[in-house]
Amino acid sequence: MLPYQAPPTEVFSHRGVPIASFDTLGPNLDAEIVESFGSEWKRFGWFSDTAIEVAGAEYFDIVPKDVLAAVGHALDAGCGSGRWSRYLSTRVGFVESIDPSEAVFSASELNRDRKNVRVTRASLDNVPFADGSFDFAICLGVIHHLPNPALALRRLVQKVKPGGHVLVYVYYNLDQRGPLYRGLFLLADGIRRVVSRMPHRLKGWVCDVFAFSIYLPLIAVSRAVVLAGGREAADRLPLTYYQNKSLRDIRTDALDRFGTAVERRFTRDEFVSMMNTAGLKDVVVSPRAPFWHALGQRAS
Repeated sequence: MLPYQAPPTEVFSHRGVPIASFDTLGPNLDAEIVESFGSEWKRFGWFSDTAIEVAGAEYFDIVPKDVLAAVGHALDAGCGSGRWSRYLSTRVGFVESIDPSEAVFSASELNRDRKNVRVTRASLDNVPFADGSFDFAICLGVIHHLPNPALALRRLVQKVKPGGHVLVYVYYNLDQRGPLYRGLFLLADGIRRVVSRMPHRLKGWVCDVFAFSIYLPLIAVSRAVVLAGGREAADRLPLTYYQNKSLRDIRTDALDRFGTAVERRFTRDEFVSMMNTAGLKDVVVSPRAPFWHALGQRAS
């Protein structure tokens, strides 16, 4: 594990595992979102190793195996439940996992048997490690919920050694979708703006209703179209991506998508430009869902 740049402001103990905590307040954080995701991952914090491996293969499809094999220290920024840290733990030397929310307790629990994972409560505004400390960093599904995604990405890249790699996932701006799909999204986004303001308990209940009454029926239609031989047609339907996902994944995503107050979306070109501006070169964007996730190398 790497040394902290300064002593933590507090140290919690979660089931006998110490969790160092640093000041998580900063200009690029939304306190309501931090609380919301902490609540979400405390509720849906456990994933089986099989589910983690299946999901990890989707996000890490563009990361060469030899790149991961050469990683001594990796950073999981905005680790949430800690599932990506667990995925990395069998592929790299050591994983430092940070999150500003109470999700750190779920991440610690999920990785309690992994001696090469340390969970710390900290934010991208205050990463408690020196610049240039990491060979590899990931930030999956985080920066699009921040007030200034570009600033967050620049700060993340600073923590990576020159020549190191950064894997990022952001919500796409429906680049390749038609007007009907975009119209449905605008409707859903309007609903999100209302639901995200609800109290946490009510919000969780409402999002579960969406998971069962909207997600599952549309996923069933997609599966039926695929079985009928219409794979290409199914790919144009809403929520096709979830046809092989578990009910737990579907409920989690419904809460993530409808329960979050800040949500920014990027076209492919905007995403690549942001990564280049942050100091990354040779950016590779995956042609597969989830859109968009990309790998870049820190310039020397």
